[in-house]
Amino acid sequence: TIESSRIGIGVFVGSSDATFSIQNNDFQNFADDDVFVDDRADVLTLSDVETNNTFDRVVTIEDDAGNITGDSIFSAIQPAINNAEPGQVVEADPGTYDESVDISTKNVTLLGPNGGTPGDASRGDEAIIEQGLKINASEVTVDGLQIENNGTNGVRIGPEIVPDDVIIQHNRITNVEGGSFLRDGADTGAGNGIQIQFGVPEPNGETAQNIRIVDNEISDISTRDVGEIEGESGGTLAIGINVLPRGNDIRGLQIENNTIRSIEPGVPGEGDETETRAISVDTQLDDPGRDSASLNAAGQVSELRVTNNTFTDLTAGDGVAAITLFEDGRVSPR
Repeated sequence: TIESSRIGIGVFVGSSDATFSIQNNDFQNFADDDVFVDDRADVLTLSDVETNNTFDRVVTIEDDAGNITGDSIFSAIQPAINNAEPGQVVEADPGTYDESVDISTKNVTLLGPNGGTPGDASRGDEAIIEQGLKINASEVTVDGLQIENNGTNGVRIGPEIVPDDVIIQHNRITNVEGGSFLRDGADTGAGNGIQIQFGVPEPNGETAQNIRIVDNEISDISTRDVGEIEGESGGTLAIGINVLPRGNDIRGLQIENNTIRSIEPGVPGEGDETETRAISVDTQLDDPGRDSASLNAAGQVSELRVTNNTFTDLTAGDGVAAITLFEDGRVSPR
């Protein structure tokens, strides 16, 4: 058994004629930034190492033919993402990944063990990301994972760039406990399964194209319990899929075949409201000069398709909506 270590097994020999066999080892309890195997000498067949040993979780980088590339078998997703090149696939095996993942490399796919299987179907063991996922690059696909977060968003597209050709498919996005933000001086509880929101205060005046959110299950989304914190006031708002262009536009947004269920905001402040939305598309038109990407900034969505989604167990004390489409500068619509 090989336990927690910065590098479990490292091969650094100077001769490429050397041969090694690594088998029948059990790698356990590695930290998120540790590496199970580091083959800087390029003498190992990493697919054989993965097959012939036991890991409590495994992340590899693969080419478009499914061959492991690079020189490492990782214990966490983010280091693999950081080492991936455009056109490569980061594959996460079943296991629990106690980390936040930020994809900022263009043309990368993050593939879980349930890739190709709808989120509400019968699935195998999951690769669970416990602290949410952000997408800050174009041509990114996230497929077949379970994504959770004790913060505000399960998945966030943005805010650092306005990306094109993003696909979120076949995932389970669940157990989002929610956070809060200030609105009119009050601490508003917020939680989103998926949030699309671009830069604050920039970029602005750009257009994201071809964002697809399909075949996911989004469930158990909540917010911070504002009303249980002494001296604080404010409402609570939980949303399955929340679209806020904020100073930018989106052309070609597809939200199809998702199951959205068990959306329930937390406790509001005394006299404040709770609200639940399965899908919310909120465009603003009161800043035509696009001077900022703030709450009031202009942003529009065109070529929008919202079809064949299923909504169940949407719960709130004051307002429940399956689909909301807001425009014309209504910052706090009802």
